[in-house]
Amino acid sequence: YFYKGDVPNAKKNLEKSIDLESENSKVLYRLGEIHVQTKEYDKAEDYIKKALKIFKDLRGAHYMLGEIKAAQNAPDEAVALYQKEIEQFPDSFPTALKLADIYMKKSEYSKGIAFYQKAIQLQPSFKLPYIMIARYYMDSNQKLDEAVSLARKGIALEPPDELTLMGYFILTNIYSRWGDKTLTEHYSALGEELYRKLEAEKQ
Repeated sequence: YFYKGDVPNAKKNLEKSIDLESENSKVLYRLGEIHVQTKEYDKAEDYIKKALKIFKDLRGAHYMLGEIKAAQNAPDEAVALYQKEIEQFPDSFPTALKLADIYMKKSEYSKGIAFYQKAIQLQPSFKLPYIMIARYYMDSNQKLDEAVSLARKGIALEPPDELTLMGYFILTNIYSRWGDKTLTEHYSALGEELYRKLEAEKQ
């Protein structure tokens, strides 16, 4: 029911499970996750904290508590919880991505880039980190060779989307700075073609 998007039935069955086995940390965590979806953050936090008391190494628990604090506009508490999650589970891709985004927004760019790089290591087929690092290097006019390499890797990943479009823009911009007319026109044309395609799909 949860994965089908039927939250009421998912919640109902999880509550029945807790009636039968009140100390099941996985069920408590899932109930917390459900309540995050329904924006019942106090209930969500209560369930997840109960789950952590039963099993302190519960994967995803601190990440979800971070999501709750982020939703409640408590960014510092959120960061501390995300950090705790990635310390316990260094292979947590969603946490690396979340921390990267937060640090970039806080203008703590070196930390943000480090977490985007970690995200690439954890899930090389995910496009966003390549494009975000490349964009930062373009905007700050540094490591442009690396920006080009990352943008190319990003645009090679399927499916072609808005991030691919950003990759084409980055490449067009950098090659224009370098005075390479051929590659500037090449990536500009690819970007225009993709833009028309994406706009047509929206109609």
